[in-house]
This record gives sequence, C-alpha cells and structure tokens, in this order.
Amino acid sequence: MKTLKPWVKIVIFLVIVGIICLFLNNWFTAVDCTTIELEDERNQCYVNQAVDKNNIELCSSDVITNPQTEDYCMHEVAVENEDPEICESIENDVWKGSCFTKIGTNVNDYELCFKSSFEEDRQECFFSVATSINDPKPCFFIENYLRRGFCIETIAVQLKDISICELEDQSKPHIVGQCYTGVAVALDDSEICNKFKGQTKEYCLSKFEEK
Repeated sequence: MKTLKPWVKIVIFLVIVGIICLFLNNWFTAVDCTTIELEDERNQCYVNQAVDKNNIELCSSDVITNPQTEDYCMHEVAVENEDPEICESIENDVWKGSCFTKIGTNVNDYELCFKSSFEEDRQECFFSVATSINDPKPCFFIENYLRRGFCIETIAVQLKDISICELEDQSKPHIVGQCYTGVAVALDDSEICNKFKGQTKEYCLSKFEEK
C-alpha cells in the first residue's frame, strides 16, 4: 500500500477542517429560537439570525415580541448591509439616528449624518467622515466651533497643509493658531509659529521645545 505524500495529507486535513467549520457555522445559525424560554434571549437569537441570514423579516413584530428589539434588529441588519433604506422603517429615534450615522460613517457619506435627530450624533458623524476622507467640507456642518476647529485641524495635520487652517473662522484666532501649531509640528517647521504674536506664538514654539 502506497504512503500518501505529505502535501496530500495536508490538503486532506484542510478539507476535513473546512467541512467541520461549515457544519458548525450552519448549526449555530440554524438554532431554533422558539425553544429559548427567556424572552430577551429569544429575541436576541432572532436578531442574530436576521443579521447572519440578511433576513429583515425576522425583525418583524410577528417574530420579535419587543418593539425596541425590533428596531434594534432592523438597525443591525441595515448597518451590516450598509442599507440606509432600512433605517427609514425604524420607529425609535435613537436607533434610527444611529442607523443613518453609522452607515454614513462606514461609507463616508456625510449626507446621511443629517438624518439623525441628535446633534451629538450628527457632529460625530460629520467629524468621522471628514477626517476619514480628508475633506474639510463636512466639518463646517459641526455647530460647536471647538469641535469644528479640531475637525479642520485634524485634516490639516494629516495632509500637512497649512492652507486648510485658513478655512477656519478668523474671529477665533486661538483656534486657527492651534491648527497652525499642529501643522508646524507635523512639518517640523518652527518658522510657521512666527505668523502669530503673544501667547499663540509662545504656545506654538513651546511645542518644539518639548521635542
């Protein structure tokens, strides 16, 4: 009887492991949720299956007994599939807003950020998209001027482009100065600090003294 070559044994082993993993995966996703007694655990089971099988029908009130969990289920399926149309069907404002902003952040679409009813979520979404694609435009939809300034500064530093700092509101020189300082440090160019006077200049130069 011929002995199998080592590489053949490896291939056979990998095939067997693959079959076992496939079996286990199918077993976990085929769990019968109706057999679970506790309501919360049963509902979570349906949520997991809805996401795994990309089946929004498992999120319906005919299946899930808690309205909040129903909305959460649609949220999870929508985010997993990056499908904002599903978000429209969510009743709860918190889950609906989170649905739009998470997808907006994932696909870098700041237009979706507007659809949240919560300012904090919108600001975080605008910031995430702007700094991800290095485009300051979404920053200007951030209402808090400190957060807006940090958004612009982050992009300016990432691109090492001082001209981006000049897009910020000039009525708040300390915000602009902080942006210049960040770019100056990124470029290792202390001469940029000389664009300012007084405390702003001192703050900028102090960053080089710390090196």
